[in-house]
Amino acid sequence: MYSASIRELNRVRSFLVSKRFHRNHRVKAFKALKNIESENGELGKKPKALCDEYSRDIFGSMVYSPWLYVYSAVSGGFKEGWIPDNYYGKMVVPNIKGAYGSISELKPLNVTFFGETYFPDIASHINGLFFDVHSRVITKDQVSSILFATNEKVVFKIDHSSKGKGIFVFGRHNFDVDIVCKLGNGVFQSYIDQDETLAEFSSSSVSTLRLTTTTEADGSARVRTARLRLGRDGDAHMRSDRNVRISVNLSNGRLGRSGYNVDWTAMPIHPDSKKPFSDFFYPKFNEACEVALKLHAKVPYVQCIGWDICVDRIGEVKVMEWNGTHNGISFDEALQGPCFKGLDWERFAKYGGSMRNKS
Repeated sequence: MYSASIRELNRVRSFLVSKRFHRNHRVKAFKALKNIESENGELGKKPKALCDEYSRDIFGSMVYSPWLYVYSAVSGGFKEGWIPDNYYGKMVVPNIKGAYGSISELKPLNVTFFGETYFPDIASHINGLFFDVHSRVITKDQVSSILFATNEKVVFKIDHSSKGKGIFVFGRHNFDVDIVCKLGNGVFQSYIDQDETLAEFSSSSVSTLRLTTTTEADGSARVRTARLRLGRDGDAHMRSDRNVRISVNLSNGRLGRSGYNVDWTAMPIHPDSKKPFSDFFYPKFNEACEVALKLHAKVPYVQCIGWDICVDRIGEVKVMEWNGTHNGISFDEALQGPCFKGLDWERFAKYGGSMRNKS
């Protein structure tokens, strides 16, 4: 009886967590929809009905309709094959990534998995000890000299940091090793001096090219989506609450005509620099895609990965981080989707949860 009570308690807890997850997504999606409709006009009853029908028939619930509304409002109509962002997080991520994707949240393991060629990692702080890039213990007195041997600024990213939180920029003169000890586990990276054409959009923070790669049925990797995130004046690093997103053409690296604020309102130029997005081609785009594919091949069991990439001032491709957990897909699906056709992610709907450990 005791074990039955525990199972029931876990069932209720799981139900409440799931309900809150979908409610949060619903609120987020409807806020986006309201702003999109204010610019594009109201989404009609017919496309909404198609979204509802698709949610019921393909995903088994109308809790997935709101993101389909957003996609439809942006693209001008409904398209089969879209993956709602909350379905991706609830049903897809646990089945194609599981605990293996969470490895990406342990920042100091970048070089362990991928080598040091593309990551700008210098050192790390883990469980009270400092390590160089080769995982050799270094003393607290050595940390500053190693970090600033060739760098004027460094970035410290704590484990599980995301959306611009948990990221700290230190200069040679304000670095304090004791502060880092209090911040917790994380990795030190060189501050990237980005390509000068990217700096024309925003020079105060480093832009990030987000490439999403997937493991295909034959085991190969494929780039499925691309978008550029640009910072705003005065921000030392990219912030999730105030950046500009622009879709990037997968065939040639050309930016879309419009950029989008985090509230989904559109603009043809960067709000600070006033530089237009149209007719701009991301530098070294093909090389960036090749790097993402090469690195994905090292962890093919994490079947969908978001890579944050930047091209530096001398034209080298640098990977700032990789995301193996819930790398959001809503913007990509709305602007470029359906992006994930052929992967049969819809099959997870019939199981009502993770397929792992099911016979």
